[in-house]
Amino acid sequence: MISYYQVLKENYESGKPGMKFNKDRAHNSTVQRFMLDISREIKMFCGQLSVFRNGFYNYISEDSNELSEMLKNEIINSLSSFLIKEDSKLIIIFENFKKDYLKDLIVSETFLQGIKDKKILLFKLKDNLKDKKNLNHFSISDKKIVRVEQDKEQHNAVCTINYEESNRVFNIIYDRLLTLAEPIPDNEIDLNQ
Repeated sequence: MISYYQVLKENYESGKPGMKFNKDRAHNSTVQRFMLDISREIKMFCGQLSVFRNGFYNYISEDSNELSEMLKNEIINSLSSFLIKEDSKLIIIFENFKKDYLKDLIVSETFLQGIKDKKILLFKLKDNLKDKKNLNHFSISDKKIVRVEQDKEQHNAVCTINYEESNRVFNIIYDRLLTLAEPIPDNEIDLNQ
């Protein structure tokens, strides 16, 4: 995963369009960490906020506990650094939202503080949207990085870097999804309730 991160970084710094396939949760975590490291704004459409949850890394640990711990620590550090950047924003739309997702966060204090500071904004697609389960999950960075899952369960995805058109199209899709979403109320976020 260290070399995969380096490949992403070199592709980004070259300024040339590139496409990288990522086949599993470990790659998913690495791409998301890279986005956090270089971006000021990230937009996510996700199912369960997996990459920020313990269950995600527990699954990775079935293959390698060492890899799981390394990836988890790296994304914790990257999220913490992202949230202290001036004007940083992480805007998340859930396909479906359950309060339990927030009870399994790898770094709940930092994440919940990000919500309080309005650096993390949470939305959910409206319940009456019938075809939402057929939508692919994706993340977009303000640095022209797009990660689109082809398989929600296995976390197989394509990551495009420096592709103007891919960035433009997925921003349009995201903005459309945002019109079909509603903010998650505070009482659904407050874990003390």
